[in-house]
Amino acid sequence: MADSFGTALAAAMEAADMTQMRFAAKVGLNQGQLSRVIAGKRRPPLKELSKWFEVLGLTKAKRDHLHLLAHLAHATPWLRTYVHALLRHSGDLSPDISWDGRRSGLVAEDDGRGDE
Repeated sequence: MADSFGTALAAAMEAADMTQMRFAAKVGLNQGQLSRVIAGKRRPPLKELSKWFEVLGLTKAKRDHLHLLAHLAHATPWLRTYVHALLRHSGDLSPDISWDGRRSGLVAEDDGRGDE
């Protein structure tokens, strides 16, 4: 899977057989703005992502993945580097928390010591 929002978005657009021009028009951007998002020169607009995902007809797993990458695009460079290193090390770029707030993976058990 792609490790940047722009790369993942470009792949999703290609899978939906959608050009930059056509996608930009459907989501209310011009092609230049979209091109900058894909190139990583502009951060994706978080409030507009659900519309973008709907236009692309993405599965829940792909939406969750793109959502994670979009939020990483808004993080500090240090945090992005750190998270990408963790994800590469784990071999899994899928978030274990759904964007509806529910965990989809195992929750660590409480050891009774509390936060230290």
